[in-house]
Amino acid sequence: IARRAATARAQLLDRIATMHEEEGMSLQAIADHLNARGERTLSGADAWWPSGVQTALRYWRSTQPPVAELSLEERAAG
Repeated sequence: IARRAATARAQLLDRIATMHEEEGMSLQAIADHLNARGERTLSGADAWWPSGVQTALRYWRSTQPPVAELSLEERAAG
């Protein structure tokens, strides 16, 4: 169960990062989208707020490898 929860959390963080970084959605738009889907926050609360999305993005960024550690191929792939 813990592995499934960790996977679901990672997928949610990746989805939030994609919405913000690649799709250009604002923090408010992401919060609205997640709330409309009934997605619980990372702490289990019912409602997302822009500040919670910002915290999730900050956490997601902290789990990503530093750019300097990426190979030239990985950097080119984006």
